[in-house]
Amino acid sequence: MSSRNLKWKLAQFFELKWWQFYFKGKEKVAYLNWKKNYWKSVFKQTEIYESIQPSDTILELGCGPAGCFIYFNQNKIVAVDPLLQSYQNSLSFFKPNEYPNTQFIISSIEKASIQKQFDVILCFNAINHVKDIELSLNKLCKWLKPEGKVFLSVDAHNHSFLKTIFHAIPGDILHPHQYTLQEYIELCSNAGLKHSETILLKKERIFSHYLLLLKH
Repeated sequence: MSSRNLKWKLAQFFELKWWQFYFKGKEKVAYLNWKKNYWKSVFKQTEIYESIQPSDTILELGCGPAGCFIYFNQNKIVAVDPLLQSYQNSLSFFKPNEYPNTQFIISSIEKASIQKQFDVILCFNAINHVKDIELSLNKLCKWLKPEGKVFLSVDAHNHSFLKTIFHAIPGDILHPHQYTLQEYIELCSNAGLKHSETILLKKERIFSHYLLLLKH
């Protein structure tokens, strides 16, 4: 098994464990209401959000068990995540049938077979979880309509020297990829995505969490 495959499999294993630990003792309705308000606060930080119409088709990549699909519940959504079956089996609050407008696809981004394009693509805290980030961004670009919009969030290193250390240890087992903000923007550009805006969602000592707005 290659080191890339091993890193990805370890990240997926610990991702599920993280969610199981995180939701222990939480009350379903209260959490989902909090999460909807969280998504609302994130999208309200950009004017582009106001242009998203209920008729827009949405693709959510790396949706997790409580992704944007719980907020954009009037839109037709395709939600992709390799751990969806595991979430359904082990997390009592995640029930796909509670989201009738969402088509869930159990797949990694790299292996997803989607034959249409979307008005909006959402990818939150997921692109640095993938096995092949270049392939994933290329596929994301292919699935975007010519006038479509991409909302891509990333955890970016604030210090290059720490990035090197995290690559070697690894110091962040949930995230196989470690990049600075500028490196993420360059990866998107190489895939054919134009960077239009950066929004700082949260600044921390080692990482900062950014929302990148992208288009063709």
